[in-house]
Amino acid sequence: MQEQPRRKPRIPLTPEELFYVMELKKLRKQEKLQSFKASRFYKTTNCLNVLLAAFLTYGIISNLILCYWQKAYVERAVCTYAEFVPEVHKRTIGIVDLYLTNGTFIKVRTSDFFVEPRPYELVYLGKDFLFDKVVKVQFSGASQAFLNENAIASTILSSFALVIGFFVYMVNKHLTVNGLLTTLGMFVLASLYFILV
Repeated sequence: MQEQPRRKPRIPLTPEELFYVMELKKLRKQEKLQSFKASRFYKTTNCLNVLLAAFLTYGIISNLILCYWQKAYVERAVCTYAEFVPEVHKRTIGIVDLYLTNGTFIKVRTSDFFVEPRPYELVYLGKDFLFDKVVKVQFSGASQAFLNENAIASTILSSFALVIGFFVYMVNKHLTVNGLLTTLGMFVLASLYFILV
């Protein structure tokens, strides 16, 4: 059997050579990062992320604060009762399925609400400015407005997407393709939920 030639022993780099190799690696990394930042993909995806984050913020604000009010009348209401409140000696109404005279159906989550809506009773609908969706309902005689069930889910989903998106940004400043696409995907899905539901 023939002996294979041995590999030459490695000669360690001197401190100066090691310094230059490390600096060269840093320069290559910076060049790669600059070319990524200059790419059309980075600019487009980053702009979309910013616009979708602004849209999700609008969605949260419109669900919680910003809406216009419109009058409507109850055709019938189906109430589901929740826990017993000892101070009032009654069970509170937890969910109200509202059927309005204009043919609209709204499912409203309530708390500390004790009076069942009667037929042809006036209610106020809080609607979104952009999509004209019902996000809140205020019953006559009630001191507070209650959120539509879909508005609650939309607010939670939008908040979750924004928190995770900003966390991804804080971790890698959107300097990787994975971070950009993850954030874009979450923002698109949350925006579609807000628009379509």
